[in-house]
Amino acid sequence: MRDESLRFNILKDEPLTNKDADRFGYSDIADKLTYIIQNVKPSFTIGLYGKWGSGKTSICKLVENNLEKDKNFKVFYFDVWKYEKDSFRRQFLIQLEENLKLGLDLKEILNQDLSLTDPTVGELKIDKRILFNPLGIILIIICLISLTILILTFYIPLLNKECIRLISSIVFSSTFSGFILQGLVTAITRVQKNITKHKTDSAEGFERLYNQILKELKERKLLIIIDNLDRLLSENAISVLSDIKTFLAKDGDNNNSIFLIPCDHESINGHLHKIYGDDFDADEYLRKFFNLTFKIPKLLDLELDDYTSEKLKETKIPEFNQKENYYPLIFVITNAFRDNPREIIQFINSLIASFILAKKRNLTEVLCNLGFLAKILVIRQKWPLEYVEIENQILRIGKGLDEAFNLLKENIGKEKGDREREREQRIKRIEEFLRTTSSINAYNQDVFFSLHKSKQEETLPEWTSFVLSAEERRERDLKDLYIKIKNNNKINELNSLLIDRYYRKNRENKTKLLNVFISIVKILESEEQLEDFKEFLSYSFEILDEPNIYIDSINDINFVNLLNGNAIRIIPKEFYDKFLSTMISVLTSTKGATNQPAIELKKGIELFRLISADLIWARLGKHHNSLEDAKNKFIQNVSANEIINSTDKNEKINKFISFILDTKPITSRIVPASLNKINDIVSHPSIGEYEWKILETTKQLLSRIQHPDIADNSYITSISNFSNTIINRYNHTPDWEKRSILIKIIFSLKEVKGNNFLGQLNNIIVNFIMSCPYEQVSTTILKEKLIKMIEEVVFKSAIIDRSKSLPDIFIRYDLKNYFEEKEIDTIIKSLISHHQQFLEFLKYLDFKVPENSRKWLLDSMINAINQIPSEIFEDWLIGIKKLRITDYPDSIENFRIRLKNAKQRGEEFNNKVKDFVSNNKKLFEGIVEELTK
Repeated sequence: MRDESLRFNILKDEPLTNKDADRFGYSDIADKLTYIIQNVKPSFTIGLYGKWGSGKTSICKLVENNLEKDKNFKVFYFDVWKYEKDSFRRQFLIQLEENLKLGLDLKEILNQDLSLTDPTVGELKIDKRILFNPLGIILIIICLISLTILILTFYIPLLNKECIRLISSIVFSSTFSGFILQGLVTAITRVQKNITKHKTDSAEGFERLYNQILKELKERKLLIIIDNLDRLLSENAISVLSDIKTFLAKDGDNNNSIFLIPCDHESINGHLHKIYGDDFDADEYLRKFFNLTFKIPKLLDLELDDYTSEKLKETKIPEFNQKENYYPLIFVITNAFRDNPREIIQFINSLIASFILAKKRNLTEVLCNLGFLAKILVIRQKWPLEYVEIENQILRIGKGLDEAFNLLKENIGKEKGDREREREQRIKRIEEFLRTTSSINAYNQDVFFSLHKSKQEETLPEWTSFVLSAEERRERDLKDLYIKIKNNNKINELNSLLIDRYYRKNRENKTKLLNVFISIVKILESEEQLEDFKEFLSYSFEILDEPNIYIDSINDINFVNLLNGNAIRIIPKEFYDKFLSTMISVLTSTKGATNQPAIELKKGIELFRLISADLIWARLGKHHNSLEDAKNKFIQNVSANEIINSTDKNEKINKFISFILDTKPITSRIVPASLNKINDIVSHPSIGEYEWKILETTKQLLSRIQHPDIADNSYITSISNFSNTIINRYNHTPDWEKRSILIKIIFSLKEVKGNNFLGQLNNIIVNFIMSCPYEQVSTTILKEKLIKMIEEVVFKSAIIDRSKSLPDIFIRYDLKNYFEEKEIDTIIKSLISHHQQFLEFLKYLDFKVPENSRKWLLDSMINAINQIPSEIFEDWLIGIKKLRITDYPDSIENFRIRLKNAKQRGEEFNNKVKDFVSNNKKLFEGIVEELTK
């Protein structure tokens, strides 16, 4: 008997056939394809790429509709999958002829055995051995007589027939018949030509009949749509492609056919690789096969949302359109079946079946959260193998969906065979789906998988879900459950179950109890809520207040839910202060007799971060010094081996760097321990390139710290030891980029009063200034810093010494105002042999040189004219002029002589001398003509 309250509609999966039903822009695609089809020159092959259910068939149907109005076209739609068990060639021709209604009766013909032989007369070959002997001559005469009789029979009807019979009987009497037959067989050899009418399965027969059909179309073009090609077995799919390319789409004057082939590009690639091997270039094959390909664009989320919404309404199920279900359903469905309207229809039909069962069993949780039901049904439909494993974890072990999936992910085999790789890909897709839909969750998840309630939930229906949510720290679900329980006035029952059943049952599993405690504390936001759980909290503090509880399970506990503002607000101060003190003690605890921290590095850094967060830090008060000591001790106790000799070395180094730099407290008190540990790490034989990340950390750390005016011995020792490490690193590192990192560290180390390596550090800086490429100097030492350094003689001398051969720092930092005239004079005189640098330096000084050196510089430049390269020759001459050579007549005469000699260096120099002299005739009165020849 039908339940009238469960009326619904099952959705039909039909392709779009008109533009009114098109919401995805398929008609635009169809119109574009139609235009191409109408304008290309046959034969032509078009590939329409898209996944299954993405609308390929709908587009093809729309193209077919468009061409119905075109009298120049005939359209043939052929579902190749429908006839996979039969011969493609046979069924293609039969269906094509029936579709076009040509009256050729190919169905009857093609269902017969067409391998027939039709003997025809061939050339006659005469055996000369018979022809040229007496018997041969007799036989020839007899043949001629026989032929004459036959002619007379047809052309002389008045001749008495009895007479003809008499002559024939004589000629063909038994006496002579043997000779005649034997002679004919022996003398004349008939060569038969067998014309075979092949079956359509043969190439010739298939092509002949197809051409016959094309001739019947005359001038009209034929569009052939081959659908579902990608669903065939690989061998059949490739065979069809071969037939299309070789016979059906063959170029020719009479071939007016155009092929439109909708298919999944990846599936066809898979078929090709299966047949021809993994190394086969499938893409190149398809590029040659198709004259044009078009990929169906991805659908817009808004289009899918509207489509899904419409289909949900078509089901006539009110619950699908209720506010709490409507948007989650659309979100889950469109995310799971993006770009695939057909799968959306199939899935909604499956959802209807599960919904009906939940409705029959009055499962309120499911009916009010159909989004989560859809979420698990998606997993069941798309990844059935993994769904079975997840379902077992949830229904048999009591895990939540996320936890069950994580276990599934952990169990992926390490060996990477084809099956394992396929499974790994499926796991990744499930993970992405769960991540995308993480906002859609549910308590009591087992009900959604079993669609059935257990007896344990009868007293307090929310009990199992509450505990599972607490264990898994699903605060949102837990809060919703709490509100529901409170509204039902069952808080006392919940407290009793937590204490009497759960805590006492799991007394030995402290981690589990601690996680439940943390989860419940997380949802308590008011005094009223605190009062609701007063009994539970009192009992929890009673059994979870021992430090060893945390130490024993420290590496498995998530402290995020407890070290936050909610906990500060809810937990009474005396309890919370005690808890913070315990956590600090945990951070300084070591393993047995070793000095290694009891808490692993990653978890310890996480805990330090949580405690040093602003809100908690403000609450610490008297514990500030304790936390500073804890950080010092933790840094000291961490083993360099634990950081360096680990599979996740990069992650651990980054976390350790961040821990030192960003986690409170950051004071001079942590410098000794930090520098000593960094020294251990960078000196580790396995550090490799990570050494420079650590050294960068040191630079940042030292720049943040206000060094003490009077440092104690441990501070000085750590600074000195680290200075020695940096000096050794610099001397053994030829890379200037890395050396610049060390220089920045050295600047910070120099600021510590009492550093025993100050002199050596200065020497390293001097070496850097003297030898480093300018680009590296400019990014390492800012101008303000360099100007400050010039106040120290050692650095000023280094700049002068560099500038004697390379004045780039002097020029680009614009230092002329910071050096005395005699120092500049020293640089100029040293540069004279470095022509390019010398000229550049003079230009920088605007040729304003010390007066007592000007005459010497002029003469030196004049004497060097014949050594100056052509590229700076002209500037060199101009430089001589700008130094006011006119003040020195004897120098002018020497200048003229040198220029005459320079003309002999070649045409290029000759031309440049001529140009210079022409532009400065006053300097060369009397010899202008001579110098400009």
